[in-house]
Amino acid sequence: MRLFTGKYLIILFLIAVVNEIRSQDSSVYQLNEYQFVDSVTVFDGGYIHNLPQTSLDKEQNGSLSDLLKTSGPAFIKDYGPSGISSLSIRGSSASQTRVYFDDVELNNPSLGQFDLKNIPVWFLDNAMIEQGVASQNSPFGGIGGNIQLNSKSLPSEKFGISIMGNAGSFDRYTGAADVSFRREKYYQSTRYIYREQQNDFEFLNIGQSPTQKRDLYHAAFYQQGFMHESGFMSKNFHGAVKVIHTNTNREIPPIMPSYGSEVKQRQKDDLTIVQMPLAYQLKKWKLELKPAYTQQSIIYQDPLANIDSKAVSKSAQNVARAEGEISKNITLNIQYAQQLNWVENNQLETDKQQRKFSFLHELKYHPKDWNFTLRYKPVVMDDLFDLGVFTGGISRKLNRIKIFGVAARNVRFPTLNDLYWVGAGNPNLQMEEAYNYELGFDWSIIQNKSLSVNIINTVFYNDVDNWIQWIPQENGKWSPENYRNVEQHGLESKLEVKTKLTENLQYSIITDYAYTVAENKRGELSGNQLIYVPKHQFKIVQDLAYKKWQLAAFTQFTGERFTQADNEVYLPSYWLTDIQLSKQFDFDKHAISASFSVNNVFDENYMNVIWRPMPGRWFEFTLRYDFKQK
Repeated sequence: MRLFTGKYLIILFLIAVVNEIRSQDSSVYQLNEYQFVDSVTVFDGGYIHNLPQTSLDKEQNGSLSDLLKTSGPAFIKDYGPSGISSLSIRGSSASQTRVYFDDVELNNPSLGQFDLKNIPVWFLDNAMIEQGVASQNSPFGGIGGNIQLNSKSLPSEKFGISIMGNAGSFDRYTGAADVSFRREKYYQSTRYIYREQQNDFEFLNIGQSPTQKRDLYHAAFYQQGFMHESGFMSKNFHGAVKVIHTNTNREIPPIMPSYGSEVKQRQKDDLTIVQMPLAYQLKKWKLELKPAYTQQSIIYQDPLANIDSKAVSKSAQNVARAEGEISKNITLNIQYAQQLNWVENNQLETDKQQRKFSFLHELKYHPKDWNFTLRYKPVVMDDLFDLGVFTGGISRKLNRIKIFGVAARNVRFPTLNDLYWVGAGNPNLQMEEAYNYELGFDWSIIQNKSLSVNIINTVFYNDVDNWIQWIPQENGKWSPENYRNVEQHGLESKLEVKTKLTENLQYSIITDYAYTVAENKRGELSGNQLIYVPKHQFKIVQDLAYKKWQLAAFTQFTGERFTQADNEVYLPSYWLTDIQLSKQFDFDKHAISASFSVNNVFDENYMNVIWRPMPGRWFEFTLRYDFKQK
C-alpha cells in the first residue's frame, strides 16, 4: 500500500502549528545559556570528531548520509537522492569503515558495508567519527575508521512530546514524533518517522548529445521507521530493551546516458535491531553487557532484466566490558566481543555462517601532564585469526597545547560475498593488514567565557597490504583477490571559533580540511590515486544566534575524484552551500520552532558519482513542536 497520504498529515500539522504561532504572545523570550562544547575529543589513542549540534538540528528530517556531509573528514559517496550512500575515511573503502549504533555493528556481513540512508537522524542524539586508530576501541574497528551513533537513554523530563513536520521541493515530505516519559526509576521513549520524496528535479544531462536540461524520473524514495526503548535505572544499575526498525523503498533512476529508456529497478531495505544493554556501576569499576540481534534484508528487482534477488543477513552480537581504576593514575579496560552472522542469499554457494571474536585489553597510564595508552586485541573469524592487533599512543599537555602520537596495527576479514559468491568467490583470501601512524597537536589558543579558539592538526600514514579487490579473470568473470598494497597519507586540520559577542548574540565557526593521498603501490597502476577518493575536502559550519533567532550556513568543497583506476577520467570539483534561518517560540512548557532552508544556494551543477544527477537549488520548511514537563 502506498503511503502518499502521509504527506497530507504533514501539511495539516504545518498549518496547525503556524496558526498556533500567530495566536501566541511572543514577548516572553528567554535566552538559553550559551555553552562552549568541543567538537573534537583528543586522546593518546587517536581523536574523535563529534558532529556539531547545528548539523544535527539542520538534518533532523534527513538521513545519516545527509548529516555526515555537513561536517568532519569523511567523504560520502552518494548515488543520488534515492540511491544508496556509503562513506570513506582517509581513503578507505566502504567495507573498511564500520558503522555502530550504541555498540551494535550495522555493516552487512555479506556486503561488508552499510547504506547510510537506512538510519534517520531523528533517531540520533549524538554522532561521532573515529578516524584511523581511534576505531580500535570498538570490537572490530575499521581500518579507515568508525562511525559511532548514539541515542539518549534516560529522558531528562517526566513527560515529553516532540512533533516535527517538513515539506520541501520535489515533493519531499517528512513527519516525525518523539514521546518519552520517566517515573522515578522507569522510563520509556518512542520515536517514529515517515519520509517521502519524489525527487523529480531538473538537471543538466551531459551524458547525451546535445546537452540539455531534463527532469529526473523513477527516483521516488519512501521510508518509515520507529525506535522504542523501555528501561530501568537506579543509582548503580541500568537495564533496558531497545528496538529499532526501518523500512526503505526506493526507485532507481536511469543513469544520464540512458535517459529516456524504460526503467523498473527497485530496491527494498529492511533493518531491525534488538538490544538489551545492562550496566552496573561499582565504586571504581563499570561493568557492561550488551547482547543484540540485527536483521537486514535487501530485495532488488529489475523485471526488464528478469532479476528478483533477496538477501537476508542476521547477526547475534554481544559485547562484555569492564572498565575501571587499578590505581590513581592507571585505568584498565577489558572487552570481549562475539558475533555469529548467517546469510540467506541465492547468490552465495550455500547459506553461510560466520563466527567472529575479539578480546580487547586496554591499559591507560596518565601521570600529571602525560598520557600513555596500550591496546592489545586478538581477533578471530572462523579459521582466520590474528594475534597482532595493537595500539600504542602517547600524549603530553604543554600549557595550552596537547601533542599526541600513536601507532597501530589492524586487520579486516573478507566478507561472505568475497569468499562464497557463486562462481566468483575466493575462499583462499587472506585478511587485509594495516599499519597506522598518526602525529598531531591540539592547541587551545584562547579559552575564556566570551571567546574560544581551538585548532587541531593531524598528519597520518597508513600502509594496507593484501587489499581485497574484485578484478577480471582470464575467463571474463570478476573475482576478488588480495591484489593491492595501498599507501595512504595526508593531513587533517580543524579550526573552531566560538564567541559571545553580546549578551544576546553568539557566533561560531567550525572548519574541517582534509588532504588525502591514497595510492596503489603494486602492479602497473602503481602511484595512481584510488577511485572516488578526493585529495582535497573542505567543510565549514557557521552559526549566528540572536535571542531566539538562528542563522546557520553549511559549506563544503569536494575535490576531483577519479572514476577509473588509470586516473584518465575524473569528476570535477564542486562547492555546495546550504543556509537555514530558524526561530524558536517558548511558552512555559511548550516550544515551537520554525526553520526555512535554501539548499545548494548557488545552484551548483555537480555529480557525486558519475552519471548520477544531484539536485540544484531547492527549498524546505520545517516546523517542530516540543512539550516538556520537568
